[in-house]
Amino acid sequence: MIFDNTFKICLNKSNLVWKILLYELLCILLLCGIALACCYPIISKLSNAGFLESLEDFISANLFNFRIDEIFYQIAVLFNELWAIILTDFSGFVIYLILAFIILLVAYVFLGLIELPLSECVYGYMGSLSKLNFTGYFISNLGKSFKFRLSKLLIVFPLDLIIACVFFALLQLFFVGGVITTIAPFIIVLVLIILITLRQTMFSLWASSMVVSNVGVWKALKENFKNISKNFKTILGYTFVSVLIVFAINYGFSALTCGVGLLLSVPLSIIYFSTLYNVIYFNFNGLRYYVDKDKIVVSKKLEDTERIRNMRDII
Repeated sequence: MIFDNTFKICLNKSNLVWKILLYELLCILLLCGIALACCYPIISKLSNAGFLESLEDFISANLFNFRIDEIFYQIAVLFNELWAIILTDFSGFVIYLILAFIILLVAYVFLGLIELPLSECVYGYMGSLSKLNFTGYFISNLGKSFKFRLSKLLIVFPLDLIIACVFFALLQLFFVGGVITTIAPFIIVLVLIILITLRQTMFSLWASSMVVSNVGVWKALKENFKNISKNFKTILGYTFVSVLIVFAINYGFSALTCGVGLLLSVPLSIIYFSTLYNVIYFNFNGLRYYVDKDKIVVSKKLEDTERIRNMRDII
């Protein structure tokens, strides 16, 4: 029921795709411009070392490549080449690596500022079929969104960094040889899906708690952990299946459209996860919500409560 309701609500809120896409593209273009201005010397060094040519070859070779094992192997080769270049002049790269890391932190905060406004729009629809102004809510609650993203920067970003490091470490399996190299793609995908599922599950109801309960960042985090501790296995299961579906859809869209399909599949994935966790929050807290104008979901917990209340009124 949760998956079915999530898909139906997503279809009704699919108009948000274009707003999310526009915001993400503007942020990426702005951040790329800042990165280019701040890190131009390191880009020149990489160009002189032939890395940009290798990067161009990688992109052109994988535009029509459907094999994930080949893609992972070429990423591993590219990463090792980059690391070798850095090690040849590590002291000269340090300052620019620090700048690049700072830009990454800024990107993490700004690209995620849509999380609360998106959750609020989904909540407005589920609560009363309201069509909230995404842009208006984004602007009016920018301070709240910044607090939320800075909190995630302190708590969630280190986990994301660990997952990224694990991914690049696992890429070295391609150079071990034998059976390990053969099954390396399967190991990498499996480990990534497990780690992302655990990460998603741990903080899945944080945004929903802030929006629905209208509380602050830390109180919402506490409520998030409280809800998850009671329903961990269920949320983990829904998240695991969702991560598999989203991974397959994004990979398929990317492979079939030379990466262009990601412009639609990524925003849709963001909307899907926001909707899924709102639906889970409503269900586990016994809240009534709309799926569409003809269907209202009432949890068994709420039905029992209302039945008892009606019996008391009769008595």
